[in-house]
Order: sequence, then structure tokens, then C-alpha cells
Amino acid sequence: MKKLVLAVVASMTAFAVFAESPRVARRKPLTANVGVVSVGLDTYWKQCPGLLEDMVKKEGVFAKKLEAHQVKVTRFGMSDNPQKAHEVIPAMKAADLDLLFVDMVTYATSSTFAPFVRELNVPIVLVALQPDTRLDYEHATIYKQLFNDDLCSVPEFTGVAIRYGRPVSDVVIGMLEGDAKADEEIRQWCAVAHVLHDLRRARFGLMGHVLEAMYDMQVDPTAVSRTFGCHVALCEPDEILPFYRAPETAAVEAMKSRILGFFDTPDPVSDPWTEKLTAKDLDVAAKAAVALEKFIDKRQLDGFAYYYEGEPGSMTRELVTNFIVGNSLLTAAGFPMCGEFDLKNCVAMMIFDRLDIGGSFAEFHPIDFERDTVLVGHDGPHHLNIAAKKPVLRSLKKYHGKPGKGAGVEFNIKEGPITMMSLGLKADGTFKFIVAEGESLAGPIPPTGNTNTHGRFLPDVRTSGRNLPCVFVFPVGGIGPARDSPSATMNLNVPSALRPSDIIVIGPSLMLNSTPAPFPGLPWYFLRERRTGFFAAMFRWCGPSWPTSTVSRSKSIGWNSAKLPPMSRRSKIIIATQFLRSNSPHIGKPAAVRSELPTMKFVTSSRVMDPGSPS
Repeated sequence: MKKLVLAVVASMTAFAVFAESPRVARRKPLTANVGVVSVGLDTYWKQCPGLLEDMVKKEGVFAKKLEAHQVKVTRFGMSDNPQKAHEVIPAMKAADLDLLFVDMVTYATSSTFAPFVRELNVPIVLVALQPDTRLDYEHATIYKQLFNDDLCSVPEFTGVAIRYGRPVSDVVIGMLEGDAKADEEIRQWCAVAHVLHDLRRARFGLMGHVLEAMYDMQVDPTAVSRTFGCHVALCEPDEILPFYRAPETAAVEAMKSRILGFFDTPDPVSDPWTEKLTAKDLDVAAKAAVALEKFIDKRQLDGFAYYYEGEPGSMTRELVTNFIVGNSLLTAAGFPMCGEFDLKNCVAMMIFDRLDIGGSFAEFHPIDFERDTVLVGHDGPHHLNIAAKKPVLRSLKKYHGKPGKGAGVEFNIKEGPITMMSLGLKADGTFKFIVAEGESLAGPIPPTGNTNTHGRFLPDVRTSGRNLPCVFVFPVGGIGPARDSPSATMNLNVPSALRPSDIIVIGPSLMLNSTPAPFPGLPWYFLRERRTGFFAAMFRWCGPSWPTSTVSRSKSIGWNSAKLPPMSRRSKIIIATQFLRSNSPHIGKPAAVRSELPTMKFVTSSRVMDPGSPS
């Protein structure tokens, strides 16, 4: 079964509602390396004395905004002619940036920007933050116009970036001060930088093998490293066993106290496989948790995907089947651990965690047709920081579908918007995001020692259930026209549809099908607002069923059923997961030599559609 990672998307206010829910502190603070360079035109400085000093002050205000979001900011000064743009490149490369902000403080020619696009392999975000709400038209001067000309160069900069084959990742437009929407977009890009920073430096441990017969779980560690920049370290159960076999008594007792202070341990309810947490299961869980922490510190890991069974009755089996409690505590602390050897999902969990929205191993359980919901959860470990209340530990006499027995984690997910994402594989071996959005609702869950929540996905559970595996398909890697589609190359420079705006724009960027003969009247890229009263978007994928076919067909990938709840019940981030995009065009290049270091984009909106507005 395809495994998913679950995130709770909510404001800090919503998190605060659940005061009784404990929170696990991060093992490592969030961080990222972001750069800021301002651009201008040196001709202006002689013509308008004092303008350069005002531009420097504007850039300082923006840099201070960034410093509030757990990023290390490197300022590269003013690029106001081509020579300065070239001169600053070595410093930018030496800063090991995860993301570059270009502060459009006034008009600048595109030659002061083009070297950054050509030389840097990081996302570039243009920022146009105007100081004044409007010009004082009656008393306006050229000085005042230039002081507020932040937007002026955006078309020129985006145009040259497209011609270089590396479109900018986003344009943030707003006011320099007092603009909550622009400030939120900036915060979101700092969160993206957190993801990129940790992904390309991460060491994911991989131990054991895929659960028998789960073909969809198989993944090539080399492809993971190539796409996301991380390293996959191969591990053995015997590396953990010595820490378990000879535990430090003080550490184990401290872990027991921590577990009992964090979890409730209620009496069993209806499931004969469950019982009140036993002293034996608590002891085993504590020893396994301590052993895990010592092991990951020794191997210097940042995440861990595993599945191993061991010989029945052996200490190895007791250890590897009792990672659940330690796994849950580590996952909530920012160290994603994924059972069933699902390395793909471990990467997805890190993405969600670095966005600070959770990231818990999940799948679909029985449907509740009376509530029009589906139970979303999984057996085993979970991200404890998205629990609605104090999580529960139960002793399980056996794990369903797997060997072993021991403590199981159980809790409801926080109520509110949720996002589910799977990092899937396409037939050509490249990765894709499979994302579904819904809402976590209050409701009873089975007392089985497993985590569950009632998930509602519009328009209804039957329709969304059919579409969940294919809604919001974001390809990773092979972005752009298919290599065997010369007729599609003209569309390479289509601007990204994935950018923050005040209209609903949801969909992949440059996702084009291949066909030798496009059918007249059927566009490659079709995106519109629909008159439904809900947030909705449609993406129609037009072209043949196979690249060699000449029969044109229209392919819908589920967008027409992807209605979202009203804005009042959702956060600013409509899609909390991001769209990873390669930084270079792929036309004519074999897959093996593509540049696959990804960039990421948010999809946001802040306007509720008027059902009566024209579509």
C-alpha cells in the first residue's frame, strides 16, 4: 500500500487551542542560509543625491524581516551595474546559500541580475516591497517615483530568467512595512529554505528490507540522493543491538519517566489485543528508545527508514519491533523515522517537519459513511506534536500484519485543515508528489493502540477516495516538455502558475504532455476558476495516451473534484507542501545528466471566490 505523510496545517493560534497536548522540543533548531542582494541603477545616484542611501535603508528593513525567521542572512550589498553583479558571485557561492532574495529597491537593468540566474543553482525570489501606499500625485517628483519603483524591473528580470532557462521561483509584491500578506509570503520562503537546507545536507539511515511483497515501497537510494541532495547511509540492526543489550540504567530510568510523563496509559476498552501498558513493555520501549538515540548519534543521522524482523524469540526481534515509542519521540523532535523501509516517505516527513507542520506516517483506514469521513492513521509510531490531546500508550499482544508485540501509540490528530502527501515514483523512475487536502474532524476513534483521525476530503468520501491517489500530482525532476516532444519546446518558457497571488492558481508548472500533433482547440495548459462557491481549480492534461500515439485525448487528473473548504476554515497556506522544480531545462538532455537539485514553491491565496464571479 502506498504510504502517506500527514501534516496539520494551522496557525499558531489553532495550535494553542489544544493546551493539554504536550509538545516535544526539537533536537536541532531550524536554520538555513539565505542571501539578500539589492539591485539598482548607478546612473541614478549622481542624478538623485541621497537616493542610494535611501535604497540601502530599504534593504536593511527587508533583511531584518528575514532575521526573525530562523535563517542566517548574508547581505551582498548593492548590484547596480553588470561589473558589480559579476564581482559578488564568488561571495554568493562561498556562502553556501539555500535561497537568494533579490530586493528590487528601485529600477535596475536585467544585466545586474542575470549573472545570479546563470551562476547560482538555488531558488531566486524577487522582492518588490514599496515604501509608500501610493505616490502623492499632486506633489510627486522623479525622486519619489524612483524611491517607490520596486515593481518596475520585475518583467525584465523574469524575462531574462526565462531566456536563461531558469525562471525565478517567485515574486513577492507588497508594502515594505505593515503588509501582513507580504510578510507571510516571506516567512513561507524562509520555511522553504529550512527544507532545502536540511534535505541537501541530510544523512538518512536505511536498515533492513521492504515489508514482503510491497512492490510500491521499493526505491533506489541513488535516485533519492540525486534528486534531493541527501546521503543514504546503509545500516545494520547489529549496530543498535549493543546499546540495547547493555543499557545504561540511569538513561533507561530517565526515559521511562519521560514516557510516563508524556503519555496516558489507560485501561483497555474493546480490543482483546490491547491491555494496559505493562511494566515489561515500558522497560523494552525505554531501552529501545535509548538505544536508538545512541545509535543515531553515533552514525550522525538526520532520519531513519527501517524494517527488520529478526529471528523469532531473539533479542534482535524484541529490539527492532519495539522502536515505536522511541520513534514517535524522535519524529516529534525533528528526526523523521519511517517504518516499513519507506525511504521516500521519510524524505516527505522531513519536508513537512521542516515546514513546522508535523509529518506523520499515515494510510487510509475504514470509511465512516455516516460522517462522510475516512479514518486516517497508521499502526506504530507517529508525530506527537500534531496530537489533539495527550497521546496514549497501550500494550499490544501482537502487531497486526507484522511480527512482534509491545507498546503502541494512539491519539487523535488536531482538528482543522490537514494535508496528506506521498512521495511517489513515476514509471520512468523520477519522483512526484501526490497530495490531498482535507480537514481533520472531531469523532471517536477505535481504541486499538493505533493513531487515527476522521478525515474529510471534498466533495465527498466516495469521489475523493477515488481521486486521492491522483489529486495534485506534482512531478519532481523531469519538468518541462517531454524529451520526445519537439513540438512542445515552444512552451518551455511558460511562466510558472505556482506563485502567490490573490486569485486561485493551483497547479504544476510547465507540466506538458508530449504529442507529435497537438489537437486543435485543446490547450496544453488549462487552468481556471470554477463557479462552485468553493476554492477549486482544474488542470486538463491534453494529448495522447502515449508519446507515440497521434490520437488526442483529454486527461483530467482529479482537479475538478479538488474543492477546498471555505477560507475561514483554512490557513494561509492552501497547499502546505511544495513543488520541487529542477533549475535547468531538460530538452535534449538524457535523464542521467540532468541537474536535479530541486527548488520549492508555495501555492497560496487570500481571497474567497465570489460564486457569481465570471469563470
